[in-house]
Amino acid sequence: MHGVDNKISFVKPLSGLRILDVGCGGGLLSESLSRLGAQVVGLDAGKENVEAAKRRQRESQLGEEDGDEDSDDTKVKYICDTAEDLGEKEPHSFDVVCALEVIEHVTDPRVFASALRKLVKDDGLVFVSTISKSMRGVLGAIVFAERVARMVPAGTHDPNKFLHPSELAIVLERAGLKTNTMAGMEYNLLTKQWKLTDDLGINYIASATVGTFEEDLPLAQEDVHDKRYQD
Repeated sequence: MHGVDNKISFVKPLSGLRILDVGCGGGLLSESLSRLGAQVVGLDAGKENVEAAKRRQRESQLGEEDGDEDSDDTKVKYICDTAEDLGEKEPHSFDVVCALEVIEHVTDPRVFASALRKLVKDDGLVFVSTISKSMRGVLGAIVFAERVARMVPAGTHDPNKFLHPSELAIVLERAGLKTNTMAGMEYNLLTKQWKLTDDLGINYIASATVGTFEEDLPLAQEDVHDKRYQD
């Protein structure tokens, strides 16, 4: 057709958003969010992880695939630091803060959640995924992921640090974050893809906004209210 540009432009739904990927590891999530148009900061306390993410970005030539003059703006900025320290340096500066499979590794989830609250804008979103403190959570994360499928090195997880969905909601509440939704996460070994489910008994993810605790949260079938984080 005359006068029509046949070039198909890729819609970038996250354009205009500044997103923080806490515990970014090798940068898989960070790169995916960047390709969707977000300005992404990948944060990890491990220097080796940050270097691996930077190397991966160079090798994939992220941001240069389309020959965009503004390609530097679409590249992920990787930082070696903790969420607590970055919160002091850049408070309330992110539209979205993601902490996927991180909180079960920290020393004190309450301190960590407070850092997430400090990093997100007052009208922003926080996403936290973790492993449920249940027998199925232990079997899935340790027995299956570490010993059978060997998806992660043995000893990666400490079941004593797993959180029930109700515990996570309480931890977030104490930090000033209101849990809006929770969903289970299920991994398909054949397709190598994750999907959301109603089962919170193994892996699950929560979204939260600035606010207070919602008492009628769905709980995993095995869940009991643990008093550790209510004092």
